[in-house]
Parts: sequence; C-alpha cells; structure tokens
Amino acid sequence: MASAFWNLQFLFLLLTVWFYNCVDGKSKRILTSSTDVNGARLHQMDLTIQNMKSQISGYDSIIQQIQTLLSHKDTEINNLTAEISSLKRKVAFMAELTGPYLHPTSGRHIVYDHLYLNDGNGYHSSHGTFTAPYRGLYHFSYGCTAHLGANTRTHLNMMKNGNPIGYLFFDNLDTGFPWIKETESILTNLEAGDEIWIQVTQAIGSVEIAAGAMHTYFSGYLIS
Repeated sequence: MASAFWNLQFLFLLLTVWFYNCVDGKSKRILTSSTDVNGARLHQMDLTIQNMKSQISGYDSIIQQIQTLLSHKDTEINNLTAEISSLKRKVAFMAELTGPYLHPTSGRHIVYDHLYLNDGNGYHSSHGTFTAPYRGLYHFSYGCTAHLGANTRTHLNMMKNGNPIGYLFFDNLDTGFPWIKETESILTNLEAGDEIWIQVTQAIGSVEIAAGAMHTYFSGYLIS
C-alpha cells in the first residue's frame, strides 16, 4: 500500500512538471509573438515619424520662402508709404509784392500779397508770414528791387520766430542809376509751427521798394 501511494505521488509530480512545462512554453511563445508584433509596430511608428519629420522639414523650407517674400513685400509697402507720405508733405510757396510802390518803415513786415504757389498752405498772404506745417529742412529765398536816394539805408531781414537768419541791405548808394536788386537764399531747419517772414529792420532816407513784375518776392519749400 505504501509503495502504491508513493507511486501515485511520483506520477502526480511528473504530471505537474509536465503541465508547467507546457504552460511555460506556451507563455514564451505568446510573449515572443507579442514582442514580435510590438517590434513591428514600433518599427512602423519610427518610419511614420521619420516621414513626418521629412514633411515638416519641407514645410519649414516653404515657410522660410514665404517669410522672405513677405519681407520683400513689407519693404515695398514701406517704400510706397514713404513716397505717399512725402507727397502728402509737399510744401512750396511763391509770393510777390504787388500794388503801389512801398515806402518801408523800420519794423514793418513785408506782405507779399500775390500768391503764385502755396502747396501745403504754409504761407499767409494776409500778413506775409510762412508757418511750417511740418518739421524738416527748408529752403527760402527772397529778392527786392529798390529805388534809392542819396544817403539812404534800408535793411530787410529774414526772420525766424523773431530772430534774423537772412540779410539784404541797400546802403548809401547814389550812382546815377538808383535802382538796384538784391537777393538772398537761406537753408534752415524748422519745427512744425515755426514762422518765417521778411521784416524791414532799418529805413533811412527816401527809399521805394518796387512792386509787380517779380521785382520783390518771397519763396520757399520743404526739402526733407
């Protein structure tokens, strides 16, 4: 009885070992198969990622080209904007003294009453003053024809906000040809609202300032 019992125990042990060997082998095959499948999937994912990276790289190149084109367009737009702004900032005037001949007195503003040009509306023919509509570099010129008697003196100054920046003079001339013309040109920087006018600063003796026929004029324009 004891021998049979041990034989059964041994048989049961053999069956148990066999069962576990079968299960373990199957598990290994399952794991191996699963690993192979996962490896294939990972490989496919790697390929997909590489393809996506390649496509993204191509898109980056296209985006850079588009950005370059946009940069050129921005430059063109800025240039056009600057040109339009420059056209809007056009300032130029030309005014002449007309009417009867002027007998100047010291401190008097010369009012150039006839306008040939007034782009930007900076010159005011009612009081002879130019008011800068924009900040910038301006060029001004003025000329005067005067009839002089003996021992005469007349000075015409270009004034900027009350300070002289230009100077014409007719002094003590008695030459037998008593008409003389003088001109002056000035470059100056102005702020918006600065004022320029022509003023008699000295007037001694019998002097007449000629009017009409562009004998006496005042002009200016914005350079930049």
